[in-house]
Amino acid sequence: MTKKTWAVGGYMLCSATLLIGNKYAVSRVPAPSFILWAQMFGTTVTVKAAHVAGLIESLDALQWDKAVAFLPVALIFVATIFTNMKSLEYANVETPRPGVRRVDGPSLALGDRGRNARAAVRDPRFRPQVHGVPLLDAAVHQHV
Repeated sequence: MTKKTWAVGGYMLCSATLLIGNKYAVSRVPAPSFILWAQMFGTTVTVKAAHVAGLIESLDALQWDKAVAFLPVALIFVATIFTNMKSLEYANVETPRPGVRRVDGPSLALGDRGRNARAAVRDPRFRPQVHGVPLLDAAVHQHV
């Protein structure tokens, strides 16, 4: 396997793990802003400790002129992460369960291209649930 394949696979694994972990955290502690702050604080402490331990060779010091220049971008980034955490407070995160088969548009388009997959999508028992947006659900299945 190439480095790119490992990088993409690692990113996907990290993303899925964080999604499930954040959903679990928000369900236990219904304070998304606190969870987000704790994650950012923990990341800062971990990076600084890794630098002190010699695991990270180069760590630039904070330069206020650069920090101020990137402040709008940083605020937008934090706002998107906060809205993601806030949405996890109310949205369901579906995880695979033994004995349950769910087929959605992207997996159908990328992986299941056979007749059986198309037949399964047409069967209402296998249709994905798009909660609160029935027209989107219909649009997903219109192009199958």
